[in-house]
Amino acid sequence: MAFISDIISTVGGLAGKFIKDKDAVEAFKHEVDMSLTKLDLAQMEVNKVEAAHHSIFVAGWRPFIGWNCGLALSLDFLIRPIAQWGILMSGEVVTLPSLDTEQLYPILMGLLGLGTLRTYEKFKGVARKV
Repeated sequence: MAFISDIISTVGGLAGKFIKDKDAVEAFKHEVDMSLTKLDLAQMEVNKVEAAHHSIFVAGWRPFIGWNCGLALSLDFLIRPIAQWGILMSGEVVTLPSLDTEQLYPILMGLLGLGTLRTYEKFKGVARKV
């Protein structure tokens, strides 16, 4: 969540140029922080409702993205090299196409990063008992 801190410090720095009272700047930064927190909480509620939905088209979009990312990585980093090796061992010279994983990594890193937050909470002892 470093980007939120960056946003708050940037906004606070800009506010400090226009507002000379340090307490007012701190109050403004706090309001920005609270607004961002409220947006995060609202998104979490939407996520809960989506995950509890009975339709796979609503509840299943995150697993769908995760499985597609996993499949794409498996194809590009496991299956394609093994197939390429097998083709070369058979005496043929064929180059199999590679996926453009440049677009895949931001999605995958977001999914993996969000998945580790629960583990982090457990290590810190702040995870709720469900």
